[in-house]
Parts: sequence; C-alpha cells; structure tokens
Amino acid sequence: MKCFDANLILGEPGTHSAGVLSAAALLSAMDRWGVEAGLVTHIGASLGDPETGNALLANAVSEAAGGRLRPVPVMPLKDPGAPGFWDEWRSRGSPGVRICPECIAEHADDEFLDATLQELARRGGFLQVAVLPYHAAKIRTGSLDATTRAAARRPDVNVLLSCVTRSEFVRALRALREHSNLHLDVGGLTTATAIPELVEAGLADRLVCGSGFGVSYLPPFFDTVRYSGIPEEAQQAILHDNAVRLVSRST
Repeated sequence: MKCFDANLILGEPGTHSAGVLSAAALLSAMDRWGVEAGLVTHIGASLGDPETGNALLANAVSEAAGGRLRPVPVMPLKDPGAPGFWDEWRSRGSPGVRICPECIAEHADDEFLDATLQELARRGGFLQVAVLPYHAAKIRTGSLDATTRAAARRPDVNVLLSCVTRSEFVRALRALREHSNLHLDVGGLTTATAIPELVEAGLADRLVCGSGFGVSYLPPFFDTVRYSGIPEEAQQAILHDNAVRLVSRST
C-alpha cells in the first residue's frame, strides 16, 4: 500500500543529532519505505525566521522533480495578504500554508488569521497548525485552541492539525466532531487505541498520517495505522487517499 506522508521535515532541530538537509535524502527514504509523495516544511521556518526557512525549502524543492514533495511554507510575519508570497508558492506547487501561533503570538491575531484564511479560501488551499515542530519536541509551535479558532472562523477552509500528543487526544476528538473542516494528522498518536477510536467515531475520512521524517524515523508512524486493527479501506484512506484529496483541492 502506497503512502502519502503528511509531515516531512527539512532541516536540523539543533537539540539532537537528527535531520536531513536535501530533497534527495527525503526522496531516498520515501522510495525505501513506499511513500509516494508528501507535504514538506523546513524546521527553520517554524522555529526561526519564516522567510529564511521558506527560502531553504524553496531551494530544496526546486531540486526535486516529479512533484512528489509538496511544499508547505510558514506564513511570514509581514502582510499575510501579500500577493507575491501566494503567487510564488502557488507556482511551486504548494497546496497550503502553516502558521506557528505559539512562536508568533503577537502577530497571529484575528486580522492576521482572517487575511490568511481569506487567501486560502480564494485559492482552495488548506491551513496547517502543528502543535509541535516535530514529534516529542519540547517547544510548542501551535495549539488546539489556535487550530479550532481557525476552523471556526472559516468553515470553508480545511484546517490540518499536526503533531498532536496523546494527552490532547480527547480535546482533539471533540474538536473534530465540532468542526467538519478540521483534519487530523495521526502520526503522533502512537498508542494502541487512539486510531481505532477515531475510526469508530466516523472520522476516518478526515485523518491523515505524517511521520516527521527526517527528524523522526519514518516507519513506526505508518505502522501504528497498519497494525491498528482498523479495516483495510480505512487504512488506505488514512495512509494515502485523504491526503491526496486534501492536496488536490488546491488550485
């Protein structure tokens, strides 16, 4: 079964020996583990300067032929409605953008959020909010509150919540039930019961799976879905089809 990885990461976290710097390294791992395509961000844009990190992301993705790496830039701290930003990333095949409200709290006010969501609605893109920059990170880049606030403000824009932890599972489940435009990356839910509970709640069509490679190791996050005991059609949806559908909505 081919997979679509909803959370690939370029760059090094700086806290431990991990990370990859090139698209070639990502693609090599994807080939090894049967990953057809993936969403990719640069950790420098999430934790440091968005413009510098996004530039590194753009350079890396430009070297990857075939459109297998779909870039998700971090919204910069300047005008979120700036047409140059949106036009550039659309030309690079970006299906959505990421915000890091815990790192840019002074900028992620309602005006910032509304301008971002307005552009996404116009272009058919999605908004990603990652609770953590990578799995098991000590610093937070997002929150459930920021994610649900975005989902509530524009029900016509899909919102993707990534790197949620097991301790936040109950709140995430409640948010998914309340907001039909909210999608969840289950890559961080590495316990035996979380994924079956989500599927039993009728949410299989809004779940995707991201590994966090190259900071994290790739296979275990997909194995939590493969060996969860859920029906094969639900596995296919979570590991591949839902992410493809989410990406294809971008114009």
